[in-house]
Amino acid sequence: MSDTTAPPGEDTPVQAVSIVRLHGEACWHCGATLGELFAAGHITLPGQDRVWPVVVCAKHREAP
Repeated sequence: MSDTTAPPGEDTPVQAVSIVRLHGEACWHCGATLGELFAAGHITLPGQDRVWPVVVCAKHREAP
């Protein structure tokens, strides 16, 4: 896993990300909450110190 300041492989503005995605409770790419979620890295929001986990569903686990 790595720390990034932008969502992994995503052009979604950080402000548009739901709180469940920031809490690592939903797939970063599609927002799925059912099924197994896999660690995909971390992000730090601009101007913030907190590091948020990023998870992905099985479908997006291999996404570029």
